Amino acid sequence: MFKKATAMYNKIQGGKEIKQIHDEYMKIINDEIKKQADVNLELGGEEQLNKTKKPVQTAENLHTKYINFINEEVETEVKSETDTKEQGENVKEETPKVEEETPIDKKMTAETLKKKSQLIQKIIDINVNKALKKMDQVLQKRGGVEKNPQLKNLIDLQKDEFQLQYLNSQIKFLELSGDKTSINKISAERNKLAKTLDAKFSTLDKTENVTVKTEDGREFIVGNPYRYKTADGIKTIKITKKSDKPDQIIATYVSDKFGKTEEQSFKLVNVEKTEDFKPTTGDKYKYFSKDRNDIIDVEILNDPDNKGLVKVKSDKGEFSINVGSLGDKIE
Repeated sequence: MFKKATAMYNKIQGGKEIKQIHDEYMKIINDEIKKQADVNLELGGEEQLNKTKKPVQTAENLHTKYINFINEEVETEVKSETDTKEQGENVKEETPKVEEETPIDKKMTAETLKKKSQLIQKIIDINVNKALKKMDQVLQKRGGVEKNPQLKNLIDLQKDEFQLQYLNSQIKFLELSGDKTSINKISAERNKLAKTLDAKFSTLDKTENVTVKTEDGREFIVGNPYRYKTADGIKTIKITKKSDKPDQIIATYVSDKFGKTEEQSFKLVNVEKTEDFKPTTGDKYKYFSKDRNDIIDVEILNDPDNKGLVKVKSDKGEFSINVGSLGDKIE
């Protein structure tokens, strides 16, 4: 499901900005939970968005985090008891040694999380609301609900996605505690929410297309790729809105491999009509691969369908793309 979500962030106009806000507040929430509740849940896991790469979670380092958490909790309790008994006296404090597999330790971890869950949920709710307000500002900048309904639907899913990541983190944490009762309950809640979100992400593609009609009678689907003729060859652009000038259109390059990716004016005369471009089976073209962040060679495997999709083959396998995303033909 997260792969599907990432694809939507990249595809929908303004989606990348929403993803940046999501990542920003995911880090804020993680930091606040650690600071206020003293629990390191690591919401998002490997999906964490700070740009520094995190080490892959292994059973060994997860167990180390569990032991560190237990030590911190025991040290706090022991210090409190010692201060009460030895008021006014200097007492040398030592962190008690904790056996790694004792039932008491496991119970303490689970119980601690339960006691702090209300505070953690409050931290999440407050910051998610702040994130949604910033996302709404992006929506207004990107044309509002009328011109960009897909972005509005994507934003509506964010609250549930934050909550799903919280449930995933709870499950990972409780797995270390051995609290099977809590894990089963939260897993059922997580699975239900995940199924709902997956269905909603699937329907984003079915949101009614937003079109831009130009003075010469052509219609462009906002967010779809189109071939653009330049002195350096064919490059791919995505239409974002109509221009005030009848001979131009506002669009972006699909990647910085082609040029600057912010909105700019493009000449309509250089935008190729999709219906006039008919790649044939066996032809080879240049294509920008998001997965590799590079321009690769692909071979056409069939004629385009009525939606403009065509199956191609690269050195990594077969996949379908929009014909508008094909670059220069390889002779």
